[in-house]
Amino acid sequence: MNSQNLSDLKRWFTAYVKGFYTDDPLYNRAIELKEVHTDRVCRNLLQLAGALNLPHEKQLIAETVGLFHDLGRFRQFAEYGTFKDADSEDHADLGIRELSIHRVLAELEPAERKTIVKAIHHHNRIAIPEDEPEGDLLLMRMIRDADKIDIWRVFAGHYRERKSSRNSVVDHGVPDEPRWSSAIIQALKAGRMADLRNAETLTDMKLLQVSWVYDINFAPSFAIAEEQGNLDRIVSALPDAEEIHAAVRSAREHIAASRREG
Repeated sequence: MNSQNLSDLKRWFTAYVKGFYTDDPLYNRAIELKEVHTDRVCRNLLQLAGALNLPHEKQLIAETVGLFHDLGRFRQFAEYGTFKDADSEDHADLGIRELSIHRVLAELEPAERKTIVKAIHHHNRIAIPEDEPEGDLLLMRMIRDADKIDIWRVFAGHYRERKSSRNSVVDHGVPDEPRWSSAIIQALKAGRMADLRNAETLTDMKLLQVSWVYDINFAPSFAIAEEQGNLDRIVSALPDAEEIHAAVRSAREHIAASRREG
């Protein structure tokens, strides 16, 4: 893969997304959200790739994964009016299907196509397989980190602005109530990612997002997230309760330990 390949892919992506915009400002807001998210994930990936000293060709492939990791979101929203996979279909696989239909990756080497598709497929899974080639695993871990870092940005902004401009597409329409799931608290205290199926309130969603720290793979990813400051903004939007403080402390201790080890 070379720089010209990536330039061609970016042009295709821009034209593809442009076709989803309509005359409806509310609809367009959702499309723009994912278009901006894609750009920010690519930036995160490039910053992470630089910190990991990846060679140029690997950086190109990583950016391609970022460019297409949420490609399925546009078709998903156009057809189902939601970004909830449970209420529509898996957006990673939907994006892979779009890539195949349009033969987007046809100019790349077969091994490169396979690596890119594999990373897209696993970017939103609960966990990634450990029996894959190390190069493929590296890209899977990178896209998962870069994606979460920017989703923290999306939600931090949403929590700040939701009183004046609520967007149910972002928070999935869960009620904003001062109660939380004991299962999510226990997951945080146990040092593991919480399960979305246990999120019944907006407080649960915030705690779930904090729990993502247990699925961050690289010390530089924590550095990028800290520089952006969005996880702290999500934490500041949580209720003032000792049970929540204790869960957040566990997450912060994990971050500190991971950065020391990295």
